[in-house]
Amino acid sequence: MTHSTADILTLSDEILLNIFNELDNMDVLYSLIGVNRILDRVARDTSFTQSLDFLKILDNTNNLKINFILDRFCLDIIPRIKHY
Repeated sequence: MTHSTADILTLSDEILLNIFNELDNMDVLYSLIGVNRILDRVARDTSFTQSLDFLKILDNTNNLKINFILDRFCLDIIPRIKHY
């Protein structure tokens, strides 16, 4: 049996966006912004970032974690998103 490997970074932006659109956009942004240039660019696409639901963060999360997550969104992630 032969093993094949695939690198997610070799996928086109359109395929990555299709994959990301199947996931929660807040989770994708929090997990991928700042990882590398390709994932950062695709995760910041306006079709993906037009609506962000910050209320989801409040569900099942303690106050310390909420503050950390909101700080990262406000100070790092949101400033990187550019809407034209």
